[in-house]
Amino acid sequence: MKNRVYNLKYKAKGNIINEKEVNIKTGLPRYDTATNVSLLLFYVFALQCMSTLAVVRKETGHWKFAFMQFFVFTLIAYVFAFAAYQIIK
Repeated sequence: MKNRVYNLKYKAKGNIINEKEVNIKTGLPRYDTATNVSLLLFYVFALQCMSTLAVVRKETGHWKFAFMQFFVFTLIAYVFAFAAYQIIK
């Protein structure tokens, strides 16, 4: 059984769990609630579709609006994720 995808040798509170989900040193989950919520909010607001930038460039004829859209949405996503992390933490 050397070719296992998951190594289930660690136990936490009687349940077998994946070692990638737990910090080995502390025994706590690797990602807490604040991290989960902040990542979720970042992915909600961040502009992830690069084809959208190509369409904006094609429709406007300039890269300026496409880059501006990319940076503004990334900034908004970062601000919301940072705020949520700080509030929950």
